[in-house]
Amino acid sequence: GLPWRERARIGMQEFRRVATEHPAFAPFIVVYRMNSPPCLAKLNAIIGLFEDGGFGPELSARLFRAAGYYLMGAILDETAGYAKGPSAVTTVSDEELQRDYPSVVAAAAYFGTSGFDKTFELGLEMFLDEMERIRDAARDDAAKSGDRARKKL
Repeated sequence: GLPWRERARIGMQEFRRVATEHPAFAPFIVVYRMNSPPCLAKLNAIIGLFEDGGFGPELSARLFRAAGYYLMGAILDETAGYAKGPSAVTTVSDEELQRDYPSVVAAAAYFGTSGFDKTFELGLEMFLDEMERIRDAARDDAAKSGDRARKKL
């Protein structure tokens, strides 16, 4: 099969794709408690994916939740956030925006729907990199602890 990282990447991309292709369904999927047998089977498979990646029970559970936070935030932002345009009751004029908030103006070019994929992929790669770094550090710590225990004997 595919390596852990590729399986995780594909799973997260697919979840996002389904939610963004059905934006009216996105708020439901974000808050739905997945406690029915079919949903529990899906959760079991996803948590198992982390376990297959060598993360162990606790880290698998925590990374599953952290991945969910990342996905849910992206989905909400892309379907109900920036995708919908300004939401403030009191908006500012273009002149005021340019004058008082130049960093926001400069960043706006990357906030639109055309930038969603690139931003999501950037965050996803950072997230996967950090997951692997944490896993590898935990393995290194366990190996060092084992070495110290053997030296005491």
